[in-house]
Amino acid sequence: MPKDTKALRGKTFLAICSFLFVLSYLLFMTFHFRWRGDGGIALLGAQRILRGELPYRDFFDFWMPGTFYLLAVLFRLFGQNLMVIRCLIFFTIGGLFLLVFLIAKKLNNSRTAAFLSIILFALPLPLFSYNHNWLGLLSACLAAHLLINPPKPGPTSIYWLCIGLINGLVINFIQWQGAGLFITCLLLLLPSRENRPSKVRFLLSFLGGAAFFPLLWCLFFWSKGALTNLVKATIFFPLTNYHRGNLHLPCQIWMTTTLFYILLWINVLKENPASNKALRPILLLGTTFHFLTLTSPTPGHTALSYAFTSPLSLYLFNSLRPYLFKSRYFPAPSFKALFLNSKFIKYTVGRILTILILFSFFARPTLNFIARMNYIITKENILLNTPKGSLMADSRWARTVQTIEQYLYAKNIPQNTTSIYIGPWSPGLYFIFSLQNPTRYAHLGPEHYTRAVLQTIISDLEEKKVSTIIFLPSETFAYQNKPNLLTKYLESNFKPVIYLKPQPQNPEPYPKDAIWERNN
Repeated sequence: MPKDTKALRGKTFLAICSFLFVLSYLLFMTFHFRWRGDGGIALLGAQRILRGELPYRDFFDFWMPGTFYLLAVLFRLFGQNLMVIRCLIFFTIGGLFLLVFLIAKKLNNSRTAAFLSIILFALPLPLFSYNHNWLGLLSACLAAHLLINPPKPGPTSIYWLCIGLINGLVINFIQWQGAGLFITCLLLLLPSRENRPSKVRFLLSFLGGAAFFPLLWCLFFWSKGALTNLVKATIFFPLTNYHRGNLHLPCQIWMTTTLFYILLWINVLKENPASNKALRPILLLGTTFHFLTLTSPTPGHTALSYAFTSPLSLYLFNSLRPYLFKSRYFPAPSFKALFLNSKFIKYTVGRILTILILFSFFARPTLNFIARMNYIITKENILLNTPKGSLMADSRWARTVQTIEQYLYAKNIPQNTTSIYIGPWSPGLYFIFSLQNPTRYAHLGPEHYTRAVLQTIISDLEEKKVSTIIFLPSETFAYQNKPNLLTKYLESNFKPVIYLKPQPQNPEPYPKDAIWERNN
């Protein structure tokens, strides 16, 4: 059989396997989408908008408004059910995989590398959910695709205006990703001596496009009298409060990715591959996105930068292949002469360190993928039927949801009531059971632990005459392993009637997961 035919068959086989892997992975992970924690914030926000409430005025969150309003529009068109969420997640992350494929193909000039990039991108991804991270990253990847595929005659003002509009769209979903794309574009547009007038014109076009969507939101909220609230919630609050409970030490995958970028930059500066026009934009984007995840350098946040890191990793591996697998020092005159050669020692040590960095970079996401799949298959394997559709949950959350549903049915609790508070970190349950959050806060994350916020929540609970609190502190209150204003208020005014998880032998310093009813 001719070599060309064998190679074609091998590439076709790889393409089919990669497509089946991506499709199966998308379907499986979409079915097991994360509806707790972050996954429920957008659900509740869209639900509140459809009830006529305004973000930042009637309820608080530091997410950008685009995430809530996009989902609210889809709920208005197709109904408030979990199938809408699943379809949106499927097409959002499916679009991400497609854009990663196109970016990797352009960067490496190889379909094989493009398919491998998709797989490498998929490995470290956290459990899927509908939130600002995915929507912002999809828009950023679209901008990256445009950056590496300029018009044939050359970039124009319209071209940079479009990239600016997409940058504004990213900001519309998530602040730090919008900042990362903005910084990258500014670096690419730094005026040079040869084409300074055109670069200045392109820069003005880009800035005008980037400002379009943010200005629209500012005008909208200004007309509603909530512009100050918007600025405080989406800019000042994250800068001053997000570090509370979210500032972790960099995880292992973040550290190995940092070593990878150091190695990549050394290689690029040494080789100076000017012929690869796609390298500079993707390298700047990947580096910027990676280091901006220092705001919360967890595996989940670090994985977002892999949309650019995975194509770059295959570029680096391909660049280093001659260095890694071909030696200039063999054969040697003698074994002794070989090991007395300082160049050989330096070369061997460098090769070993490079291989270790690349191995750790590829190995850690693979281990995360195995652990995540093991959890989903062995733990999160209970199918729940809820009023908004089916959910997958582990045994603990299945018991919690079923107990709450039985309680609501037994008490004949009407929909849209404000007499029940669910917290501090389970906003998705409001959506599932069609309840209204009586407070202004969708969730009570670690960044909200201030006396003023807790006092506001207590005031809202009293004003709405809340009679029942479904308290689920396990996922959040571990950050603050001590009583606070809200827990003291709960223990003073409510009593537990149904426990939602087995009780430990040693009493916990904060109220337990339970349904609490107000004291008579």
